[in-house]
Amino acid sequence: MLEELNVPDTPSFYALRETQKKLAEEMDIQPREHISALGQKFHAVAPEDLLALDWANPHVRNSMCLYPEVTSSISESWQAGKWRDEVPLDELSPMWADWESSPERHFYVNEVACTKAGKYILPKRWIVVNKKEYAECNPVYFSERRGRYRVRTSEIIRVPVDHLQLTFPEIEALGCGGFQSDPNPVQTVAKGRPVFSLRVMLWADDVSGNRSKQYNPHINIYMKNLNIPSEKLKQQFFVRFCSTSPNMSSNEQFRAFLENCHEKYIPAYDCLLKREILFRIFPHHLPADNPQQAELASGIGRNGNLNCIRDKSGGMKEQKESNDVYHALFAPGKIRRMVPETVQIIKQQIYLACEGIACKVSDLQTETGIKDRTAQYWIDRALERSSELMRQRLHEPETKDPRLGGKLKPDERKQIKQMIHSEVSAEVRRWVIEQPPERFNEIPQESCKNLRNELRPGDHYNILFGICTGLDPHQDSSIDLLHTILLGLDKYVWHKTSSAWNERNGTLFALRMDLASSLDGLSGSREDARYLIKYKNNLVGRQFKFIQQLAVFHLRRDMCNDLVFDLWKATGELGALLWYPIINNMEQYLADLNVLIANVLDNWAKIDANRIINKMKLHVLTHLPEDVQRFGPPGLYIVEGFEGWNRIWWLCKVERIKHLLSGSFWQDKSSKAYVQAGKAVWGMFESDKKLQRRLGWNQAPGLAPGKFASRLNRSVKFIPAKKQPKNCTWDELFDSGTIPPPCPDGIAVDECLSIGESIVATSGDVCRVGSWVFYQTYVSENGEESVRHRTMMGRIFKIAASKARVEHVIMEVFDILESRDHRYGMPSMHASTDQRYQAIPPSNVSFLFNAQHDCEGGECGYEVDEVSTQNGQPTRRARIERKIMHSAHDKYFINLHALHNAWRLREVLPRNLTEPVPYVDNREEFHHEMARKLQKANPKKCARAKEKAKDTHERKKRVVDSTGGIEDVQSEYEVFPAL
Repeated sequence: MLEELNVPDTPSFYALRETQKKLAEEMDIQPREHISALGQKFHAVAPEDLLALDWANPHVRNSMCLYPEVTSSISESWQAGKWRDEVPLDELSPMWADWESSPERHFYVNEVACTKAGKYILPKRWIVVNKKEYAECNPVYFSERRGRYRVRTSEIIRVPVDHLQLTFPEIEALGCGGFQSDPNPVQTVAKGRPVFSLRVMLWADDVSGNRSKQYNPHINIYMKNLNIPSEKLKQQFFVRFCSTSPNMSSNEQFRAFLENCHEKYIPAYDCLLKREILFRIFPHHLPADNPQQAELASGIGRNGNLNCIRDKSGGMKEQKESNDVYHALFAPGKIRRMVPETVQIIKQQIYLACEGIACKVSDLQTETGIKDRTAQYWIDRALERSSELMRQRLHEPETKDPRLGGKLKPDERKQIKQMIHSEVSAEVRRWVIEQPPERFNEIPQESCKNLRNELRPGDHYNILFGICTGLDPHQDSSIDLLHTILLGLDKYVWHKTSSAWNERNGTLFALRMDLASSLDGLSGSREDARYLIKYKNNLVGRQFKFIQQLAVFHLRRDMCNDLVFDLWKATGELGALLWYPIINNMEQYLADLNVLIANVLDNWAKIDANRIINKMKLHVLTHLPEDVQRFGPPGLYIVEGFEGWNRIWWLCKVERIKHLLSGSFWQDKSSKAYVQAGKAVWGMFESDKKLQRRLGWNQAPGLAPGKFASRLNRSVKFIPAKKQPKNCTWDELFDSGTIPPPCPDGIAVDECLSIGESIVATSGDVCRVGSWVFYQTYVSENGEESVRHRTMMGRIFKIAASKARVEHVIMEVFDILESRDHRYGMPSMHASTDQRYQAIPPSNVSFLFNAQHDCEGGECGYEVDEVSTQNGQPTRRARIERKIMHSAHDKYFINLHALHNAWRLREVLPRNLTEPVPYVDNREEFHHEMARKLQKANPKKCARAKEKAKDTHERKKRVVDSTGGIEDVQSEYEVFPAL
């Protein structure tokens, strides 16, 4: 076909296939066969193959961060508490070098180095402070008494890396001995190559293997490289598919992923350093939905008595209703789950199964809340084997134990049976340890850890409990906003509200959402409110995100009572805080977060005291501040990116084409040199937006503060020339009867102006006419212009520019009231009485925010028009169009539930207008009161349930007796006629 279109240099079909074959061999990204501990086959792509692509990709490598960072503002994983303070030192990147001046001089941790000042130090880790790299190290001093150098381990100092001069081998070569140090053993493996560490986020969940709507469940494993900045990591381009299986659990598949982690050094080509490097892989944390996290942490699940995977809070239903335990559910449990203890409990369950005592295994699982899926397989098999062996040795004549023959006294027979039971238990226990045989046979006979006599992670229980010290499935299963907030809290309050509505309420809410909502400055896409009402019980995360930001403004007193309205306010305010992209003041953020979480939980307790007992997501929410402190802003580990990638998971081979088109390097098979595609190929990727979208790459629009992305690089995007008003002067920009502000410098009074459509704020927001923004203006003192700026707020009224391209934004000035609105709990504003309009340059616009009109206070109405008419009469396909008719009431609310720029909004507003207010003063007393209500109510409920069950049983018995054993009981549900 290409030849028929006269395309030059068209390759033959054979040449095309040969090229494809060659690329497939050189970019060896093929799934490999694995056999799980339970004997099932599956295929997985090696994680080292996928992560090696990041090192060779110029679009990725240039932005990778390889060392933890200490900073006052936290927006990335490597700046948060776990990476910065908790990760074991041997899991961090072990070396540093000055890649520009002396790339061959490699400084390693735990290896003496010398500074330019002639002082010796022992680096322990490399760290970034205020965008500058440092070595955290112990000072080395000369001991006169011992006559040699010693390390002062009690003291930690930071030395800028550009102060380092000599490495340990160079110091030794100069004859400076006496050090209690040896070369870092990593150097032996590296052989002159740089060595780094990568930390990854692992994700597992069930997805459909069909492209159709018919559900075909598969368990998939994905990962992300956390050394990449969050702005890029949100894109589907960076989701790496590892494995899938329709019948294997995530823990079974994780073994294939983790077998090359931690200890193995993997070669890769670094396109930035232009050389081969080595790297290691470490799992960092495990975001997922709550059931999947329970499986990853070997939890018993949401229906268990101790269903929290983080702590041991809870108990039997009667215990949860007691004053102290009920109150404890509203905070993180004091007794945390620890990996060694969990492993011991799992082993104990397997050993009990070897004894053939099923009830004790079940009781232990109920008592501890630990139930491991891999271990359960061996528990079931051990119970079967133990039962069968006991039956053979006690009852089968052919195999019966000879010691039971003849006449025996009861005590003697009992003692022999106990001996047989012990022997069977030991035999079954040994059998379990030797399973699976192929794995057991790989263990050396003289194993230093005595693995041939122990249960092993991956083979007998959860692989995640035995890989490395830097991952704790209990504490590192970070809370996911999608499932815990959007599909948890938001879904609960939405159902509580909408389930009580009649048709009129639903229609009215949809009208208010569609017509009276200002969407400028909100996060997410616009949703059709009529759709939300029609399918109110089947909404997804993005729809709950939309509702969360706006619902409170349209829930009048005819929609819900005050308690439910308070719950909406608490949920919306918490949601805005959780989507912060950056945290500038961690201490204040955590304090606010704790208050808002407490408000949501206490609101629910007042509405339904049983809710926190029945819904585990409410208690899980109390652990969110810990995750924020350890992993950073919650938006960093939301699983929306993974969920969105499910639609193309079956296209796992897309990795090769992504790698080739994005200009990445690979090793040529014949020359052994690292090559990349031609400029015409990767140039197409950089310029073709459609191709980028298909591969999951979202290129930033390139909007600079105060500049619009265009060839002219102007501050303003103008209305098309055909729609520009003619002869529009400064005074004509304003309505008649309005006193215009003074004409600014650079614009003549009678000059014809060009009208703009939008500008770009310093935050990168595109602000249009009618947008609400905060902006900077000068404060005049003593008749002179001061260098001090004042932050003001208002609505963009017009955007205009002179012929000389002097551009101005005309702001409609608003003032913020000193106190919050009593009903909504939000700051309110009204048009300024001192200054109606103000002209500012576009570069003074700071950021966009969302505001809503006080339609309830202004008694705003709706205008109904019938369109598609003919001769004044509606046609058969006429539709009704409704428009909001805002009253002259000029009161507006600053939407504190909006997610976009929520952090900027709270930084610029006075603290008293945004500080969370506790819903309950004495929480412990309040919780005890709620618990007492449960204690009084539940016995009555139990009595009613027993009475109802008794009546049902007697009714069915009477029916059976009267029909001669054929039961014909009328269903309580609607009976549909036969089709």
